Amino acid sequence: MIVNLDKSPSMPQPLGKYSIEEHRRCGNFYFSLSNISLLLVNQWPAWEGKHCLPKKDITGHVLRKELARFRALNATLLDFLLRNQALIPEDWKSIRVCFWGTIYRANKDKRLFVKCLYFHYGRWRTEMVCLDKSFDAKSFALILAA
Repeated sequence: MIVNLDKSPSMPQPLGKYSIEEHRRCGNFYFSLSNISLLLVNQWPAWEGKHCLPKKDITGHVLRKELARFRALNATLLDFLLRNQALIPEDWKSIRVCFWGTIYRANKDKRLFVKCLYFHYGRWRTEMVCLDKSFDAKSFALILAA
């Protein structure tokens, strides 16, 4: 299936609470599991200033910088997956998949957020995760396969 990743993603509820800070456009994308990869966010050393943070929980701000070298997929793909849940792999039910190609800003306090997909109480859900928080071993970035 073809997904237009240039299209703007849906806005989180309640409307007006967030605005889009960054949206990496990826053109028309053929969705196939062979075209995507999950990147475990704490599997490589992260750099914070001059200090290396090896294989540990890292904040979203550090992670965002680290992911700049990858083609992170955006929240438009998340919208597509929510409309086509049969395409979501079964093994994603035990992890949180983050769509780093779109970053949101809270209008009230100006903090940055990434939208993530997770499975809870028998259904797929989304959550806005603040970049001030640490991302752990159950957090993955969805990127284009090499």
